[in-house]
Amino acid sequence: MANIEDNSYNNFYDSELIVEFLQGLLPSDLHLKIQAQIKASEVFRTYVEGVQINFEKSGKDREKMEATIAEKKARTLQQLKRETTLGEKLSYTLAQLQAFFLPNPQLELALQPTRMTGASASKIAIDDATEILTLNLGKTTTEVIDFELFNNKIQSIEKHKIPANVKDFTLSISSFHPGIYYAQLSVDDATPYIVRFYVREDLNPE
Repeated sequence: MANIEDNSYNNFYDSELIVEFLQGLLPSDLHLKIQAQIKASEVFRTYVEGVQINFEKSGKDREKMEATIAEKKARTLQQLKRETTLGEKLSYTLAQLQAFFLPNPQLELALQPTRMTGASASKIAIDDATEILTLNLGKTTTEVIDFELFNNKIQSIEKHKIPANVKDFTLSISSFHPGIYYAQLSVDDATPYIVRFYVREDLNPE
């Protein structure tokens, strides 16, 4: 049962209260107040209609309805966050984007095959929607791997140690601006293996 101690207009925007109103479970005086507010306010009437639709879609299961609404809110908040982040990334000038996506000649030369055992099977995948980088090593590692990320100015961005007995490694790239990046994988004294990847490659002005 909804808390009906405060039956002010502002407190009417409560889905539990509206469900009980729709089911005829409220005291008559409060029921009449809500009816009057529905007639007086188009915004409130729309809110009540929305609750009624969601309640019926859930099979008149209030808990299921609340869970569905919470899930929708979470998705909406995540989408807003993504749109905000995208808006920030799109605020770069053309000159900045051209500089961010300019390949580094020294690191490009280092992309040639190396002696690091099994490294050639390693691949990097970028999910721009979730801003997650996934390193797929191709097979479960038997050694600790040093994993370092560079921008195109050969400035180290992040360093990680990938433990043995893993096949995939993920990390957030939400703080990375669009552009070309390079990842270096190395084991002990073996020649490092370098791969390139892009963040928001669709923004590459070339």
